[in-house]
Amino acid sequence: ISAVGRAVCENNIDVVRYLLKRCRASPDSRDHEGATPFIMACVKGYVEAARALAEAGANVLATTSRGCS
Repeated sequence: ISAVGRAVCENNIDVVRYLLKRCRASPDSRDHEGATPFIMACVKGYVEAARALAEAGANVLATTSRGCS
């Protein structure tokens, strides 16, 4: 799991924004199941994190390796 993915899982929006803006981390990194941070945020209901990822250019139509979105 990427640093952005970890920050999303912990719902740490400040770290998510920092990684995306200051560190230029990819908003589309994937975990071992193919889930992106955007998918993780949506599944967990973390609207603010999902919004920050979308604004950073995350692929909002991405699916996991199993085809889930």
